[in-house]
Amino acid sequence: MFDSYARGRFDVVTLSSFPEELKFSTLRYGAGVELALATPIGPANIGVGRSFYFGKDLPENPLQVGPLVFYLQVGYSL
Repeated sequence: MFDSYARGRFDVVTLSSFPEELKFSTLRYGAGVELALATPIGPANIGVGRSFYFGKDLPENPLQVGPLVFYLQVGYSL
């Protein structure tokens, strides 16, 4: 009935007040998948994602992951 599509995303982010503080070691990552429908009232998206980073504080487990997050968006962003 409606056009649908799936998409994946990968995000890289860091926050810094000063350009000198920008380092690869402070980068945080996120990955997720999303299913979207093109409806008459705008796109309807449902997705799931998780953040992660590589930490040096736990040598036996360097990959630190955040919680699994589900999200839903219906309509156009204003």
